[in-house]
Amino acid sequence: MSDGVVERFEELAKKYAERKRVMEELLKLYVRNLEGFRKIGFVDFFEDVRGDEVPVSVPPDVWVELGPKEPDLFARGSYLLIADPRTASLILGRVKDVVRPKPMPVTSEASLSVNISFDDKHLVRHMRLMVQPVVSLHVGEEDARRVLKGEADALEVLEAGERSAPRAPPDQLSPAGVPRSEVIGKILGFEGEVTFGSLGVLDQPLEGVRVSFSWSGVMVKHVLVTGTTGSGKTSFLKNLLWSAREALGEDLLQVIIDANGDFSIANFPGFVKGSKVTARVLKALKAYGVEGERGRPLPRGDPCRYRLDNVVVSTFLLTDQSVASEFFRSARKEVLEAVKDKLCRMRGLPEPARKEACGGSFQRALSYAPSLLYDLFVSDDLLAVELAKEISEIMSLRTLKALLEEAKETYRRLGAPYVVSASEEPREGLAEAEVRAGGCSFKLFATSRTFVFLTSDFSYLYDFNPFFTEAARAFLERTLADAVFEMESKRNVFKPSDLLDTKIMKEELSRIHGATATNIKTGFRNLDRAGVVLTSNVQLAELLGLYAFLPAGVSSQGLLDLVPETGGVVLDLGGATSRFQKSMAGYVLLDTLAKGIEGFGRAKYAAVAIDEAHLFFPSSDERERYGAKLESMIERLLRLGRRRGVGVILSTHRPSDLSQLALSLTNTKVYFRNDERTVEGLKLPKELAEALPRFEDYAAVVESYSVLGGFVTVVNGPALVGHKTV
Repeated sequence: MSDGVVERFEELAKKYAERKRVMEELLKLYVRNLEGFRKIGFVDFFEDVRGDEVPVSVPPDVWVELGPKEPDLFARGSYLLIADPRTASLILGRVKDVVRPKPMPVTSEASLSVNISFDDKHLVRHMRLMVQPVVSLHVGEEDARRVLKGEADALEVLEAGERSAPRAPPDQLSPAGVPRSEVIGKILGFEGEVTFGSLGVLDQPLEGVRVSFSWSGVMVKHVLVTGTTGSGKTSFLKNLLWSAREALGEDLLQVIIDANGDFSIANFPGFVKGSKVTARVLKALKAYGVEGERGRPLPRGDPCRYRLDNVVVSTFLLTDQSVASEFFRSARKEVLEAVKDKLCRMRGLPEPARKEACGGSFQRALSYAPSLLYDLFVSDDLLAVELAKEISEIMSLRTLKALLEEAKETYRRLGAPYVVSASEEPREGLAEAEVRAGGCSFKLFATSRTFVFLTSDFSYLYDFNPFFTEAARAFLERTLADAVFEMESKRNVFKPSDLLDTKIMKEELSRIHGATATNIKTGFRNLDRAGVVLTSNVQLAELLGLYAFLPAGVSSQGLLDLVPETGGVVLDLGGATSRFQKSMAGYVLLDTLAKGIEGFGRAKYAAVAIDEAHLFFPSSDERERYGAKLESMIERLLRLGRRRGVGVILSTHRPSDLSQLALSLTNTKVYFRNDERTVEGLKLPKELAEALPRFEDYAAVVESYSVLGGFVTVVNGPALVGHKTV
């Protein structure tokens, strides 16, 4: 080798050594342990390492000393920072696995300076951490030198650094250390309006690291939230919506389809009793700027901050026994007399109900007739309309009263003074109250809508409901038009099950497979239970203005009419008595939103949150025709919604509950604790997949294209709005 080549190698070696010294010194500014700023290990070399892993060796004196004091320091999921002198970059990685090597026998050649003797015969070797690089931050030699000279702030240099996915593993012997939590946040660069929680080391929060995403970058590309019962899905969803509303204010409209009534009190602060306020909870909630004391109830401070401002709670009244009984207890005397007189004379009413209406208990008469409004439609359209309006007004006041009782209980538990004043009469179907608490005041709204599916588009019966098999749909498509025509010759309003008594349907049902015929009969009866009413009278559908299946060209009234004057609307389906009612209601509401997606008023952004989404988006694998219709509606809501700034958030138990289209259109997925079989199908990194079935409450894995490395864990906390953690 020539002297010139040797000199060149020596020059490069000196330059590399200087780079290494600079990067190692820089790392000391970012790394902490119990003895101050220093590295805890170095990049080692092992032949059996996979391509996405970097082996980091931790000398025995470091891990034996620190391990008992900080057990999470070397745990899977924790973060390490590696300074690569070759590229003048800081590489942030997540520990995938920890290997504690077996003790090795003492030999005469063993160096006690790098090994610790537990006894006279064995030594302990270095611990190996297998690290997955997440993000590479190029700071440059000049910036690094400025930091070392005190001419630049280290955190400012981190913020200004160039982030990228790691393109090559760091050099062997590159120093590695444990970064402070604030450094992790700066390097990962979580900056946005909507908070997902605190960054987690698996299911434990890192204090002070807020995981947040922008509305335009992430939320409009839609979010899926999954997890088992009690894992924290609903609390996460409420905190997500609250943080978005706090950041975006009146520019954000919220529409919440609430299957179980969990969001109806989102106007008020949540309440977490003191025994639930642990150190872990306080660390997680710091991401939302919430302070508290261990063992004392939350939230503390201004209770007016913790609510979804100006939200209408809209309760859908379904024509079932519970609604009829509530109506009987609340309705005005003159309306009751008119309805009772009409029922007494109604020929089509079942005989027991007619006898009760004429001479017995009117309440019992109503209990015989879940389809009370249907019977009135048949006999007297105008009375049916008046009755529907009357029920809605009565139930609006009832809903408002229930909300105010919740408000009193919430503020009492929080120790905040409050005054409540409610309007006596609904204004245009909207009951209103003013609540003054904690030094501020706000309006509280409630409304109710009688839920009758009135349609003249009969294709809905086979083309857009979950109750029929594919064979049943094909049969109905062939025969339904003739059966409807036969029924229309008798009356202009009828139930789906009435079609079973038509001549054409009886004849055709007798010719098909028994299981298919049974499915059709059961399906029609379920549609009756869900409140479906058929009509060829388009004018009647327009007149009623109910939430309904409506023919083409007729817009559904009530839902979007509420939106421009409010900050949002909670569509409470908690009063539904069966999955059939909730499912059918959900289809109609989502269809209405999809068709009216341009009608969201003055808001720049809109959040459509769908709780218990599996009720509305069942898998379409075995329902090709149904799946095609449903997917068409989902495409409009999800794809066209992006242009309008609409972000859809779907919450359900497991991804397999939804259609493949819904899964593919949600770009960010949040996985809470679930069973091992479900987790196996998520294709998570090994360390996350093994830990997720045993995650503590409120902890989740976030999978998103916007996260460098693809995955990050977050820890949320109890709901800050409209929730009771007891």
